[in-house]
Amino acid sequence: MDLEEDKIRKLVLVSKMYYEDEMTQHEISEIMKLSRPLISKYLAMAKELGIVEIKIKSPYESDKYILSILKERYNILGGGLIPPASDVSVTEGLIVKAAHQFILDALKTHYRVGISWGNMIGEVVELFNSNPRYLGFTGEVTSLLGNSTTANKHYHTDGLCRTFGEKTGLIPTFVHAPAFLESLDELKFFSKLEIYKKIRTQWKNLDLAIVNIDNHPSVPDLATASRFGDKLSSFHAVGHMISYYYDIDGNIIESDDDLTLRIPLEELKNTDIVVGICNCNTNIGTLLGALRTGLLTHIFVDERIATEVITY
Repeated sequence: MDLEEDKIRKLVLVSKMYYEDEMTQHEISEIMKLSRPLISKYLAMAKELGIVEIKIKSPYESDKYILSILKERYNILGGGLIPPASDVSVTEGLIVKAAHQFILDALKTHYRVGISWGNMIGEVVELFNSNPRYLGFTGEVTSLLGNSTTANKHYHTDGLCRTFGEKTGLIPTFVHAPAFLESLDELKFFSKLEIYKKIRTQWKNLDLAIVNIDNHPSVPDLATASRFGDKLSSFHAVGHMISYYYDIDGNIIESDDDLTLRIPLEELKNTDIVVGICNCNTNIGTLLGALRTGLLTHIFVDERIATEVITY
């Protein structure tokens, strides 16, 4: 064995002990009877000669690939796919932060904002609220639908709008009415109010809408029995956003009893940016159906769920 071959064998052995057996340089130096600086030199030489190749895999590289497929298939413009952490709450916190940052950047050029309801949206608003600095944007923030009767504050659109406005500088406007009405006469009554007419005008001119994507069935139930009866089951509803229910093909499920104060679909479709935010319990069918509605322009979701959607 010549000296060059012997050296290469040593380089391979040292590299295996360090990278595969996870031994320290000190441990290797004692076993090999070589100085620690020489072990360090051997490791550097192994990389220079190509014996050792170190690849750093960024979790965001796969995000870009998956997002590019979603953009091509469902005609969305972008969003954020968050690699799952060991804890669901951590992952959801990262989704909220990504959505928050996107909205913050969008507010520099988009002045008319609409807010829906839901836990993830509530957390985004809380993140704005936790910022001690007044942002001082100019514009308006409007609720996309009336209030829910649930005790969960994240379903009270007036409170969400008010808090969002206080921190961003946008002037808040909300429906001042429940989302779900009991009769057509009641719906007509609220439709004639000046505040409702003002909100309708704002809905028609929205730049940015923020919506929560939820599974069906969900908690809270959002008065589905009185609004739809058995229709959601018979039409195979998989999810909802702004309390519009849809099937896996993205078809909106309609009912004559669905008397809801909310932004009309045609006005949502005309909004420049519609941001959909998902929690980590979102089903594949729920996200798939939401994308197929054609309403969303951006999506923020656990990367695992997005991956399952493109391989569905």
